[in-house]
Amino acid sequence: VNFSSIGGCSLLQVISTNEAHLLISKRFTPKPQVHKVPLTQASGCILAADIFASENVPGFSRSSVDGYAVNAKDVFGCSYSIPALLELSGEVEMGKTPNFKWRRGGCFYVPTGGELPEGTDAMVMLENAERFSDDTVAIYKPSAPGQHIIFLGDDIKQGEVAALKGTVVSAREIGAFSALGISYLPVVKRPKVGIISTGDELIPAGNTPIGAQIRDSNGPMLKSAVESLGGEVISYGIVKDELETLSDSVGLALAECDMLLITGGTSVGNKDAARQAIEAFGEVFIH
Repeated sequence: VNFSSIGGCSLLQVISTNEAHLLISKRFTPKPQVHKVPLTQASGCILAADIFASENVPGFSRSSVDGYAVNAKDVFGCSYSIPALLELSGEVEMGKTPNFKWRRGGCFYVPTGGELPEGTDAMVMLENAERFSDDTVAIYKPSAPGQHIIFLGDDIKQGEVAALKGTVVSAREIGAFSALGISYLPVVKRPKVGIISTGDELIPAGNTPIGAQIRDSNGPMLKSAVESLGGEVISYGIVKDELETLSDSVGLALAECDMLLITGGTSVGNKDAARQAIEAFGEVFIH
């Protein structure tokens, strides 16, 4: 709202919210700063550059079930009435690369997440197999090539874009970057937003009002709104509607913040000092 005075009376020239947004966007050009933050502190930040995968994830072909690694042609057509009988040729240990290879008629026990031995191309779940005391394994259900396997690079391949510039980092990106071994991210520095609540009648939200006092609800509300949009809030608390006091707080906030939000004090009353305090530091172009 723009105030003008004709014949001693204050008149309001109202503009729409969209018009105000347009004026603001024309007047202010954001100049985001870029810095690197630890991955553990990056949630909610905005990526300042594309992130590329420096390696394959997973870095090896692994089983998605507990069972037996086989070559699919060894179990083709098997059933409960005519099982495929294979020799247990080894057991894969979690976190270790198997030092054995597949040979015709053999199979290997592999736990969920274990690496597949060279030459195998399918997994048979434990529920569809039976192991005998002589290390013979009966396979009761065929498995097609690739079944129950997560292959090398299935999640993301080396050189692919893991996340684009401008992405808001969420739990999904944190997980992906962790898997890629990325410990620091280039992100847009969070803008610092100061908040001042003005009003002689205001008290902190946790206090009990006396007389005509009211609790400050705008300050906490704006703090939550700014943080939900990725900003960093510096709260300057409740400031009395006194020009000198408010000007001191505004000066301090402007020196420390990228943006300042002041609640209240913007009417035409004798006690409303916000406009005067702002004019001491710059121009009021929308009131």
